[in-house]
Amino acid sequence: LNFSKSPDKGKIACGHVSKDTEKMEWQDDMVIDGAVEAYLLQLEEHFRVQMRIELEQARGTADNWEIDNPREFWLEPYTSQLGLVTTQIMWTEETTKVFEELESGSEVAMKEYK
Repeated sequence: LNFSKSPDKGKIACGHVSKDTEKMEWQDDMVIDGAVEAYLLQLEEHFRVQMRIELEQARGTADNWEIDNPREFWLEPYTSQLGLVTTQIMWTEETTKVFEELESGSEVAMKEYK
């Protein structure tokens, strides 16, 4: 966990660092206080919420990754797991659209997919 907002007491978590040194800053800080059993449950839920927020941001910016930012640069601000999940979501949406076009009678839908 990242305790940079309260380095002296270590009671405010503001992000996390993976074992691969990937860093993710949280939008909302979490106060670590009280019984260990209680704050670990809260930490788990807080972690899920923060990852969901980051995933939604990644998904929102992925819509324009070929227009605003090439995919290889789009990946940089996100952790690898979020980048992978977002890429899989985008691929699924794109291929579903292509198959729908094929069902509608388009003969070049698959060739035009990049």
